[in-house]
Amino acid sequence: IVAGVGAITEEANDPPPGFVGVPALDMRLAAGGGAAAVPETIEKYLYFNDAWLWRQYRLRARDLAMFQVTGDSMEPTFK
Repeated sequence: IVAGVGAITEEANDPPPGFVGVPALDMRLAAGGGAAAVPETIEKYLYFNDAWLWRQYRLRARDLAMFQVTGDSMEPTFK
């Protein structure tokens, strides 16, 4: 996730058993450029193994969203 790994599939309607959807939002955030975020809409869902999210990062899909980040002030954390 933060490291840019973990996406399994992009089928929006039928995740495999044990997988949960994380919304990929149609918005950009600035890391250093100071741009404002626009209202987000869900572009698609990316699916992750629920147990893996918890084991690796102590995260739950219901608390997550993905979006594009521009700028380099947060590298290498966000790429």
